[in-house]
Amino acid sequence: VSKTFVDTNGVALGVNDFRVGEVITYTVEMTLQEGTTQNVVVTDTQAPANLEFLTGRARLTSPGVIATTAPTAAGEIQVAALPLDDPTNISGTMVFNAGTVVVGGGAGTGSATLRLSYDMQVIDANTASTNAVAAPGATSVTVNNDAAFTYLDGAAATIAVGTQSTAVDILQPILSNLVLDAPATTTGTLDNDLESDSSV
Repeated sequence: VSKTFVDTNGVALGVNDFRVGEVITYTVEMTLQEGTTQNVVVTDTQAPANLEFLTGRARLTSPGVIATTAPTAAGEIQVAALPLDDPTNISGTMVFNAGTVVVGGGAGTGSATLRLSYDMQVIDANTASTNAVAAPGATSVTVNNDAAFTYLDGAAATIAVGTQSTAVDILQPILSNLVLDAPATTTGTLDNDLESDSSV
């Protein structure tokens, strides 16, 4: 199992840098062997919780053929749960359930790649108590996402394939300077000029 991410907004920032409001697409890639794999589940845990899942934006794809019907050739994938339902959220962990997946073959040595992609939006660090806020003077907060892939074997035992982690940096607005001009007085008038400059 492997996990990657891309910035869907095309903003020219560092490869790991995102701002509040931007959308990040995560992709979890799994290699499945020929035959039937039961109860294919992907979990995603993030810490801190500065990302929000976008409803209806989870999908299963494959470099080859993927359908709800039985495979007719090696490498084709059958997934009954298409389109994929939104994940459940249990104590901050998203759970994607693809159900039973069948990979076509014939020689007993085939395999196929199944990809789970989903979109997450960067949310304001102050909107929830579980979100992270940058320390004074810091320019970003790092959010780690851990993806894990499990399935049931022939004895109905849960098999964990492994966990892959990715990290993104949420850029924080920084107030760079605040200038209060000395009062300038003219007959009965007091002027205060307040200037500020903020950057992200």
